[in-house]
Amino acid sequence: MRRSRSAPRRPRSGNAALAVGALVEAALGAVFVLAGLCKVVVSDDAEALRRFVRGSAVASDGPVSFLVP
Repeated sequence: MRRSRSAPRRPRSGNAALAVGALVEAALGAVFVLAGLCKVVVSDDAEALRRFVRGSAVASDGPVSFLVP
């Protein structure tokens, strides 16, 4: 079977795609590591979230207010 000159060429391997995929995964991994370090530095996250939820009108008067401690 002969290849036509007008047919678009396709790469024989996906090395470039694999490299880009690995780069994206590495960037996402770095983001998650930095987010985890931020959680360690800011230790009152849980208390801040609790205050935010309790300050909401839905938490005290909404249809699911019984779920909020």
